[in-house]
Amino acid sequence: ETSLRNYEPSDVPFDISSVPKETKSQPLAEKKSTGKKSAGPASAVSDPVSTVDASYEKLLSSIPEFADFGKLFKSSAPVELTEAETEYSVNVVKHIFDGHVVLQYNCTNTIPEQLLEQVIVFVDASEADEFLEVASKPLESLPYDSPGQTFVVFEKPEGVIATGKFSNILKFIVKEVYILFAAPHYLIYFMCILCEKCHTMR
Repeated sequence: ETSLRNYEPSDVPFDISSVPKETKSQPLAEKKSTGKKSAGPASAVSDPVSTVDASYEKLLSSIPEFADFGKLFKSSAPVELTEAETEYSVNVVKHIFDGHVVLQYNCTNTIPEQLLEQVIVFVDASEADEFLEVASKPLESLPYDSPGQTFVVFEKPEGVIATGKFSNILKFIVKEVYILFAAPHYLIYFMCILCEKCHTMR
């Protein structure tokens, strides 16, 4: 258009090839996408599930009672058994072996003035006929805000899919904690056994 406006009459024929071509600017988004290198296999994020399974496998293999269960087939995501406002927080992870199911109960005590001892989950498997409870591992002590685990093990038929419904009751001994003396680096506690408690979970 500019060349046409500037064109002056002359005896020389107008040559279209002499008109300079306008180069369109590349859109910013297009430039970014062109300059961006595609992520290859080396930069791919590792699968978080395999990492979690590896950590569970390491934990379970360190417990002598579970040493002969063989290779861990799979672990479920944690399932919350208690409400958010509950004093004692519990979730369960199901570990599947060929002939066993290990229920790992992750417990947290949210009360600063209490120490829980002999923490164990009693599992009602009356609606899971194919499963037989064969072992349990209580948690000796559960201080405030220090998560711990207790385990219950069931035997199941090998090589078949077995289903069932489980009900859970958390049982523990409560010790009340009184701070008698505080110093910069240590505390002295006085503890007394209050009662043995049961907490029903879904």
